[in-house]
Amino acid sequence: MAISRKASLLAGAAVITCLAAPHARAQTTGTGAQTQVQEVVVTASRRSETVQNVAGEITALTGTQLARQHAVNFNDFAASVPGLSFQSNSPTNNLIAIRGVASSTAELGSAVSIYLDDVPLGASTQFGLGSQSFNFNLFDMDRVEVLNGPQGTLYGANALGGAIKYETTPPKLGHYQATIEAEGSNTANGSDNGALRAMVNIPLGDQGALRLDGLKSYDAGWTKDPTHGRTNVGSARDLGGRASLAYRITPDLDVRITAFDQNIAASGQNLSFRNPKTGAPAAGAYNQSFALEQPEDNTVQVYSGTINWNLDWAKVTSISAYQRNQRLLPVRRQRVLRFPAALLHLRILAIRNWPVSS
Repeated sequence: MAISRKASLLAGAAVITCLAAPHARAQTTGTGAQTQVQEVVVTASRRSETVQNVAGEITALTGTQLARQHAVNFNDFAASVPGLSFQSNSPTNNLIAIRGVASSTAELGSAVSIYLDDVPLGASTQFGLGSQSFNFNLFDMDRVEVLNGPQGTLYGANALGGAIKYETTPPKLGHYQATIEAEGSNTANGSDNGALRAMVNIPLGDQGALRLDGLKSYDAGWTKDPTHGRTNVGSARDLGGRASLAYRITPDLDVRITAFDQNIAASGQNLSFRNPKTGAPAAGAYNQSFALEQPEDNTVQVYSGTINWNLDWAKVTSISAYQRNQRLLPVRRQRVLRFPAALLHLRILAIRNWPVSS
């Protein structure tokens, strides 16, 4: 059995961006007029530092780089990250390996930790299908960090292979900002695709800001099951939103509260049956045949609060979060298998900056 390639034709795209004031997260330095080096700030070591100063192998993709790649989800950027491999038969989740280290499907555990704004996501054991990583949408993502393992000291027992951090764009104080994206295309042997994404950043006085995101998309499938009369198998509907509120109480104390919700509903697996010896289609170039339907419905909800307190002798970061993961597998019309999981996460991290004398 092999996976056929998905061919799509971009029909149209529109992007409208309104900026009240320019803003760049990365700093730009250079030694001359012709040479410029962009410094990307990451938090791989639980502190803000440039990617050049991280003591370890890390790949950081900024929001600008993801936009240039037209990356919408994990599958779109994974091929550009050294040492990162994955298996994806369903639009809702992936099996991820870093440098070849990953849990097998038989273990159903996780060897690569997934983080969203410093909050660990998914189950840590096989009872919650920890090996299945959720396929996050990358709209309004500040950056993605991929850390080669082992990372057990900073990211726990499930980071033997490494860790992947999704950092959403924080609210911008003092800046009005809005973005609207519309996208349309057509999938060969399938149907039409469409997506609508929007973001707005609203300052709340001089000390606070609110950032809202919303998205809705549909990707058509390209396989059929003529034996059971199923068409457009492998299609997926993505619906999500995020609200983030930031407030700077003092120059040394700030608070950020974020609510995230995303749901992906898929009609089946994007694969066609092939002859293992010849590689020829077993029953049509884009056909498959499963005795039972293969739909899947995954939902991830994360509610988090982060407090940063910068002292003269240390920096204290408190992260509190609650998440709810639910995976529905309707294997029959009247039967639904549920895999719910809820996690309350609390962490207090203190970093002391010791003076160094020469």
